[in-house]
Amino acid sequence: MTPSRPSWKGDAALVVCAVGWGATFPLVDAAMRSASPVAFNAARFLLAAAALGWILVVPGPRAVRRAAGWGVALGVLLAAGFSLQAWAMPQVGPTRSAFLTAFYVIFTPLLDWLATGRRPPASTAAGALLAFVGAGVMSGVGLGGSPTRADLATLAAALLFAGQLVGLHAALPGHSSRALLFAQVLATGLICAAAAPLLETVRFDPSPGLAARLLFLALVATALFLGLQNYGQTHTTPTRAAILFASEPVWAALFGRLAGEALSAHEVAGALVVLAGIVVATVHPRSGGGSPR
Repeated sequence: MTPSRPSWKGDAALVVCAVGWGATFPLVDAAMRSASPVAFNAARFLLAAAALGWILVVPGPRAVRRAAGWGVALGVLLAAGFSLQAWAMPQVGPTRSAFLTAFYVIFTPLLDWLATGRRPPASTAAGALLAFVGAGVMSGVGLGGSPTRADLATLAAALLFAGQLVGLHAALPGHSSRALLFAQVLATGLICAAAAPLLETVRFDPSPGLAARLLFLALVATALFLGLQNYGQTHTTPTRAAILFASEPVWAALFGRLAGEALSAHEVAGALVVLAGIVVATVHPRSGGGSPR
């Protein structure tokens, strides 16, 4: 499937992902009180893969086998990224985690440039820089705060997520987006399941609350939203996708506010800068350079 030029439908799909993923940070934070991070992600992604089993019928097992190599590569990035993020979540809190994760808005164009030699358009680069500055202001990093090990783990997760965005864009032209979705979700679950007993003391304390969070994160945040990401990225560049995803910490902050979490002045200011970056990057994009191949 060859990516087409940016379209409002692709942008809308990615914005829906950003809104939905913004709501997941408090859920993951709560889940980490009852489960270890790698084991929880194994359950999350294997359940999501089971829900996506219909892909073995349409487009079929042959398409999935063709996508298996890319699925494993993308699965490694997702397994490491989600596990690092979940491990750090109880230490940094869901709101700060969302802001630090959004640093992939600057990692993505850099990785894409390194991988393809394709320099991002000036408007996209300016928007990425604004969004990056906004995320930094929202997190407090760069305003006198010192990053902790958990902060650095979350930033490493952001780098891995940026790699997944760039890798997915490279894989989409030659494979079914549905087959890629199933392959990477299944690979992520299997990698986490194999790694959990090696990396952590596996903990999984069943409860109705944990089951509800697991179901939402597996079926909606993973199976549905990763499918929307695959669709959206067939209509845009990885850098543009990262810019749209940069609204994720804004939504996370808003959901946190609805749940009773107060926003500081620098968080509100940072959110406005992130939104400004999105507008700069997505309004009147330059034609030609930086468009999907």
